[in-house]
Amino acid sequence: MQGYFSLIQYCPCRLRMEVCNTGVILLVPELEWCDAIECQSNDRIQQFFGEKACNYMNAFRNNTTNRIRNEKIRTLPALEQYVNSRANSIVLTKPRSVWVEAEPQQTLEKLYDEIMGTNRIDQVCKC
Repeated sequence: MQGYFSLIQYCPCRLRMEVCNTGVILLVPELEWCDAIECQSNDRIQQFFGEKACNYMNAFRNNTTNRIRNEKIRTLPALEQYVNSRANSIVLTKPRSVWVEAEPQQTLEKLYDEIMGTNRIDQVCKC
């Protein structure tokens, strides 16, 4: 079935547009299902942007997954509206199409592993 994913990224300076992927959101409108996984480690952030960026991430970690859960995103227009509403250092990419197998959670975990690597320390947030 048709699904849509958006990358969760840390972008400390939108002028430079340098980002570090920190998670992924998956929406399956047919099932009214939305879920996200965010990395719980600062390793990538520190590698790209240093210790100061890690402090920011510690303060805002899981903010995206919690907001998605609270806003109960169920449709592509709702996800697009949420993506466009982001104004801080955590940005979301424009949703992209993806084929979802019978179990959307497995597709989400596969996407996360492909984007972030398989050595993950994460928190799964069900919407």
